[in-house]
Amino acid sequence: MKATMSPILTPLLRPRLAPLLLLFAFTFSALSPRALAALPGDIGTLFQVNDENPLSNIPTQEERDANPLPFGYYVQDLVARAEGGFEKKEWAKAVKYYEVLARLVPNRAVSFSRLCAAYAELGQTEIAAANCGRAVQLEGALVYDHLRFVRLTLDKKTFTARDAADLDASLAHLREHAPQATAVASAIAAAIASAKAPSERTPEQVKAEFLRKTKAPGAPSAAASAASAPPPVPASMNLPLEIEVLSCRLAVRLGDAKRIAACTEALKKVGADERLIVSFAWSRALIVGDKAGAAAVLERAKTLHFPEAGMRAMLAEQERAFGQAGVMGQLRKAWGATLAVIALLVSGAGAFWVLRRRKPAAAT
Repeated sequence: MKATMSPILTPLLRPRLAPLLLLFAFTFSALSPRALAALPGDIGTLFQVNDENPLSNIPTQEERDANPLPFGYYVQDLVARAEGGFEKKEWAKAVKYYEVLARLVPNRAVSFSRLCAAYAELGQTEIAAANCGRAVQLEGALVYDHLRFVRLTLDKKTFTARDAADLDASLAHLREHAPQATAVASAIAAAIASAKAPSERTPEQVKAEFLRKTKAPGAPSAAASAASAPPPVPASMNLPLEIEVLSCRLAVRLGDAKRIAACTEALKKVGADERLIVSFAWSRALIVGDKAGAAAVLERAKTLHFPEAGMRAMLAEQERAFGQAGVMGQLRKAWGATLAVIALLVSGAGAFWVLRRRKPAAAT
């Protein structure tokens, strides 16, 4: 039987509306029974996906314009493969197809966002950060994209002044939208919790209905702007705290003592666990070469029940930092030690919420 396409797709296939094609294809594939199908069930005819090298046979712009409907089928087949790989955590497979989708629709954030997450899973931090950097500049960028972009860029081996400026811009953007994103997330969570028939309505359906009725910031829309209102984050996530932790990590990476002082004060205002504040204060002492101050902070850490491994790491780095001549040596030690301590706090004590390898689902 010949494959047919929903009449909703027809207006989207007009050349002047081509930028909306990928957005629809993702939505259509998510709703279709074959959303995560592999090769069986392909609907492309004129244009077919080359699974060995998907980049080798991308239709030209002239071919797309002359054959909009077959091109739409081709895009859906690409999306099914890409999303299927992503959902199954087959990261290498996913990036192979998202690279094509990113070239087909380079003015939407979604493919670059997926590439960022998948490359990060593959351990290719530099490429992941570059894709997140592209995503946050495009229509459809989400809170998750900014958070990933900041974290991954901070983890790069080479960190430039341009990187710092870009991270400052993302952090400013997140601060601006944190109240509304958090409020919408809480409202959605409340709507889901109060749903009368949870067995008949999924959380995704409740969320969609809530956004549709209230037209709340973050409602899915082809016209949604990355510069206006990011969609909500999980209600359990303390977004202001996450933002200030990342701000402090940036300050340490820059070796900027004034920034660290400012961000530790901000951490206090958002109710951060004192162990986090102490870890950044300790890094500041190393950066400014305050040996007595670092020792005092370390003594304070002992009373806060720091993980034993964290205490050992801090003591070892402190001894190395002050035993090494030159401020640059202290900066390098402070950065590495701070990351180690934060990692221990997160994994051991759960001192703050960090968005780690969460399946993006509807939020990404």
